[in-house]
Amino acid sequence: MSTTERFLIYLCLFILLFCNLISSSYSIESPILKQNIEKDVLLSNTKRPRLFLTPEKIQFIKSKLIYYPYSKFWKYVKKRADKYARENPPVAVDKYNDNTIRALGNRLPYMAIAYLLTKNEAIPGSKMYLNGIKKWMNALCSYPNWASNEDLGAAHILFGMSVCYDWLYNEFTPEERAIYRAKITKHAQILYHLLISKKKWWSKAYLQNHNYTNVMALAVAGLALYGEVKEAKDWIRVARENFRYVLYWLSSDGSSHEGVGYWSYGTEALLKYFMALAPIFGLDEVKSSLYFQKTAYFRLHMSLPDFKDNVNYGDSPYYDWYGPGYILRCLASIFNDGHAQWLAKKIEIARGKKALYSWLDLIWYDENIKPIPPDNLPTYAYFENLGIFVNRTSWSPNSIWVFFKAGPPLGKFAFSKGYYGGAGHVHPDEGNFLLWAYGKWLIVDNGYSFLKSTVNHNVFLFNGVGQLGEGRMWFNARDVKKYHGYAQIKYIDFKDKYKYIVADLTKIYPPQARLKKWIRTWIFLPEGYLILKDDIEMKNIGYAESFLHLGPGYIRKTNYGFLYRDYDVGFKLYEVSGEPFQERIEPTNFIGKKGKTNNSRFTLHFIYKEKKISAILVLKIFRKNDNRDITFLKKDKNNIEFVDDDLKVKIDFLKKMIKIQ
Repeated sequence: MSTTERFLIYLCLFILLFCNLISSSYSIESPILKQNIEKDVLLSNTKRPRLFLTPEKIQFIKSKLIYYPYSKFWKYVKKRADKYARENPPVAVDKYNDNTIRALGNRLPYMAIAYLLTKNEAIPGSKMYLNGIKKWMNALCSYPNWASNEDLGAAHILFGMSVCYDWLYNEFTPEERAIYRAKITKHAQILYHLLISKKKWWSKAYLQNHNYTNVMALAVAGLALYGEVKEAKDWIRVARENFRYVLYWLSSDGSSHEGVGYWSYGTEALLKYFMALAPIFGLDEVKSSLYFQKTAYFRLHMSLPDFKDNVNYGDSPYYDWYGPGYILRCLASIFNDGHAQWLAKKIEIARGKKALYSWLDLIWYDENIKPIPPDNLPTYAYFENLGIFVNRTSWSPNSIWVFFKAGPPLGKFAFSKGYYGGAGHVHPDEGNFLLWAYGKWLIVDNGYSFLKSTVNHNVFLFNGVGQLGEGRMWFNARDVKKYHGYAQIKYIDFKDKYKYIVADLTKIYPPQARLKKWIRTWIFLPEGYLILKDDIEMKNIGYAESFLHLGPGYIRKTNYGFLYRDYDVGFKLYEVSGEPFQERIEPTNFIGKKGKTNNSRFTLHFIYKEKKISAILVLKIFRKNDNRDITFLKKDKNNIEFVDDDLKVKIDFLKKMIKIQ
């Protein structure tokens, strides 16, 4: 045998061995490949509807429509479906933007579920819903563009059309399905290419509602067209990859840096995604996520004591734009959580005619979850990742509620990894605090703003300079990243008789502020006292300005400081330490405010002109005819001691000790 022949034999043996190894590695027995094949078969064989509903689920909901609370949900859904079915689509949508065009997509599932629940029943007008859906979907297919085609507007329409395509698949003619399928494919492909190319900011913003909504819509389109359009598998694949990153970055304490309004919008999109894919991939990712485990409790503590309104930090109003009932009901069903179930109903009762319901209430409500009031839960919560603390004196509406915030703008975890994506709705508000008592706002925030500004919050300017991130329509995370800016809570001590927090806010200001140190000590006593101590050192003598934005009451100067009163509720503000260069009562002028001025009428403006400042304020919260004054037995920059009737309080700031008798 020649050398050449021997070489060829060895080469053939090697090739055979290599091929055998490859085939065994990727055989049907390979767990990953086997899982993918099983999922493909399951998706392909799934009967329609496959999104959110099954034929059995539809029949179950039908059987419940005369019973509360299904009857309440159905009344709301049917009213909307009737309205939308009667309306005519606009001839053109050239003047619509990504915000205004969303409504055209939002209406579709209402008509679709109304048709499914009235089809083949002795209910007049059920055909109206099907005709309405076709009318609207035909119009949407006729529009050359859905606003920019690249963001939320297109995503809302894509979601609505995909749901209707799946739910009413057999109600459409083959020609109609072809038209709808082509339009869905066109817009899904646009979002798909934007996502994989990372050309749009939202494609990398894993902590932002635009990412959740756009990619969720892509995944839903993939499920709707799976088995008919070859690209659908890729849409689902990239969506799953995206949401793995999202799960990694979501705040482990359940909180949202975007505020409560965007919490409801973003969490709805997240749940739509995971619930749509749940029949195929399960809910293990959700159940093991600390964010999802805790986020209903975040929403609980962000509720004011009346449960009608919520705190408005970040770009948020005093209410949810979406839900939050069906969002909380979904979380309740996933985690068997009676507290979430209770909260959904409580908010809706408190809001009365202004409560928002959805077609998702009918689907996500689990009647087996019994509502549990929060009476057995702590009345305070510390969301460590974002540095948010809230406390109420009881679960009664007639209680005192306080809020304090100091942390990195996107949270400790994102900061530790150098991640700054999706910060647009953050405010320059580290060190901010709010106060609500006995049904009244006493110290307020500006809420949604189209110019992020430090002066809108109850914090300091130094030499006219505010916190990093201010000065633009959307929070400027680039400056935060450039200067490695952050705030942090350095010390906490939570006891029944007091809550004690010390925050270092120095690094959240740029070098131009000429700030060397700002430490804010914030103490709350449930009897109705709020103590604020600001220790400031500047690099040279300059101006330090602090702001206290007040509710709709009136304020006047007194011999001890200031008296604020809103009818029978208010506070007395005692200036214990630190003498301002100037102090002013000014009309509130929130910069960049969207809408009304959030009830605030006056702002206390303190101006200090020193290199070192140690300012202590004590607020005594009162209601009705409590005219008693605090008597101070001791007050200096390190210690205060006061009595109020039979209460005696002694605070040593250096030792961080409080004695209450």
